[in-house]
Amino acid sequence: MLVSAFEHSSPIYETRRREGLDLRRIALLAALDEDALALIQAHASVRTLPKGMTIIHAGEPAHAVGVLLSGRAKLFLSNEDGKEIVLGTLEAGASFGEVALLDECVMTAGVATLESTRLLSIPRHVLAEIAQHDAQFALQLAQNLAQQVRRLSDQVRSLGLCNVYQRLAHTLSAMSEPHSDGAHSAHAQRIINQRFTHQELAKRIGASREMVTRIFRDLIVGGYLRVDGKRLIIAKKLPASW
Repeated sequence: MLVSAFEHSSPIYETRRREGLDLRRIALLAALDEDALALIQAHASVRTLPKGMTIIHAGEPAHAVGVLLSGRAKLFLSNEDGKEIVLGTLEAGASFGEVALLDECVMTAGVATLESTRLLSIPRHVLAEIAQHDAQFALQLAQNLAQQVRRLSDQVRSLGLCNVYQRLAHTLSAMSEPHSDGAHSAHAQRIINQRFTHQELAKRIGASREMVTRIFRDLIVGGYLRVDGKRLIIAKKLPASW
């Protein structure tokens, strides 16, 4: 649980002084003044979490905002039978739990690490106090929440209205970015730098791993996808259907 991040007796707890954490390198906090940063520095905690650890479950109280300093995590929902759907992936620099600043609500999705991850946890009351005195920071938090709502709305729309291939193609396109050559045409190559397994992607789009593997194989044979080391390249516009 996220609240356990404040247990300083934990063997994986790191003191901020020893670590020399630079809060201004975190996008969410970069514009804060020295007083606000000092307040966060005094109350926040950092932990290194192993791969596969659930940070917080859906339905648990959101007592803090978490920021990934390194590593990756997933946003997910699961039922009592263990069936899971992944709503998204959090990369280093991403935050979660901002909804806790609006009211004393619970998490709408769980968060779990996909690899060894260093997590900064900032108590809800600290950020709430800063937001009350810094309108620009409050606006940034609201914008972060709006972006999260849009992403989740797109995910729900995809799951409800698209078939497996369409969901996969939409997800790959959303994960990609233009090639470094600066080309921006509709047929320019795009690169996916995020690391993922077929199983992770299958959970994200609500499909089986076997189906994802079959589609990937056909897209690679067709010249639409190409693996380049740890990167996946979308070599040309993905077909409308499969």
